[in-house]
Amino acid sequence: MDSGEAAGCTAGCQQGATPGSRTAGADHRWRHGADSIARGAFAGLALADSAARCCCLRGKRRCRLAGRPGNERWCDTSSSARPSPFRGSVPMIPRLTPSRLRAILTVSIALNLFLLAIVGAQRWRVLHMQRMSLPVSSLVEGRAIQDPEGTLQDYLHGLSPQDAAILEGATRARLGEILNARREFTAAIERARVEIARDPVDPAAVRAAIVEARQQRQRFGPVLEGILIDAVPRMSVEGRRTLAQAHRAPAP
Repeated sequence: MDSGEAAGCTAGCQQGATPGSRTAGADHRWRHGADSIARGAFAGLALADSAARCCCLRGKRRCRLAGRPGNERWCDTSSSARPSPFRGSVPMIPRLTPSRLRAILTVSIALNLFLLAIVGAQRWRVLHMQRMSLPVSSLVEGRAIQDPEGTLQDYLHGLSPQDAAILEGATRARLGEILNARREFTAAIERARVEIARDPVDPAAVRAAIVEARQQRQRFGPVLEGILIDAVPRMSVEGRRTLAQAHRAPAP
């Protein structure tokens, strides 16, 4: 800045120091250092403090004062004349210390384990409910829950829906015993088939396998008896008669 412009700026500042006056032909903005003291009753007045250095650039909308950036104030009170303290600022990011990283990792692992436990429990519950809700009816063979002899399937045939539901409920109550009897009987039959097809054949082994298969087959009798004892008293007269005729022995 040359001496003429500086003199003009000084005159403008002195003129602006008068209360209620502005420099003609320009909209003056005033700024000073953080150590300046603002005086004047009206916005836009020059700062009259002796310690402040002010400079007015004629025709400019801002008044600049050399100094450390960010350590100034605007003389007027208009919000448009003041630069935002947040303009161009960089957001502060929390520092990730080792302790914070360990805490975040621990919380993440705990949440993952919690979600895994919930999903696993729901899956187990769905499978358990599906297994317990399998209908024991004429579709027993397709569901792989039939008894080895197909006795229950024969009993269900010809029953009314109400009586069939009673018999199915009694069968479902002993579902575990039915499955166990079927599994053991199937394994015994398979062992007997292996011994029969063996070459050379071992008569003693064949006899033992057949005896075991017969014993496993006989295990189903008590299970069937328990199902009938539970269901028959609750069935209708027609249902009981149908059961009585289901396995009627042929005449000699």
